[in-house]
Amino acid sequence: IMDETESDENITPLRVNTLAHFQNIQDQLTPQNLVDFWMTRIFNLTPPGGWLGDPVFEAAVTFLRQSPSQGSFPRWPADKSFPYADLQSNSYPYYWHERLRGTVSLILASPYFMQR
Repeated sequence: IMDETESDENITPLRVNTLAHFQNIQDQLTPQNLVDFWMTRIFNLTPPGGWLGDPVFEAAVTFLRQSPSQGSFPRWPADKSFPYADLQSNSYPYYWHERLRGTVSLILASPYFMQR
């Protein structure tokens, strides 16, 4: 695992921006809201009906909430908030910061981003 300072400075401070956005609404830090935040930020738009049901959105949410590879932890519910502190510290077993980086990479590899 990279030093957290290094990893946030390589491309964009993903965790810093995410923590700042959800700081006062920590109970809304769900996989769906996290993907919605980053898709809206990356594409600079929100579809009229929202992202829910969109294939890229659904794929990113599915990726973000997958079961951890170690142990027998369940897949995280798409609409259940996870601890803000777990994103700050990249805590076992879900490693939310690493998942966030992978999810944003997935969004950037989507056909939507390629069409920009």
